Amino acid sequence: MYHYSIKRRDIPDTYSIEEFVPRFMKGEFLENFGTWDEHVCSWQGTRQNKAGFVLLRYEDMLADPGRELDRMTRLLEVGTAPEAVARAERMGRDHAKSGLRIELL
Repeated sequence: MYHYSIKRRDIPDTYSIEEFVPRFMKGEFLENFGTWDEHVCSWQGTRQNKAGFVLLRYEDMLADPGRELDRMTRLLEVGTAPEAVARAERMGRDHAKSGLRIELL
């Protein structure tokens, strides 16, 4: 939405994403969009517990990556060897150790 808002000229090119995110989360842009929470609840309510939909949360991936990867592979109907899941978990831990952090406001 940040780049889209710049493209629509809702915000200037010089507007920082750090300024944008808190205001976007409060619903201050795209008046028909509402707050982020309202947006998420609207599509979650129509899709929850239906075939072809899995709600994947970042926090759940951190807490139990194996379980969440299993949920994704079942949704995609792809077989996954335990070695592949273990490798993905290692890669996730290595990525987390790299120092890249996303702060949620």
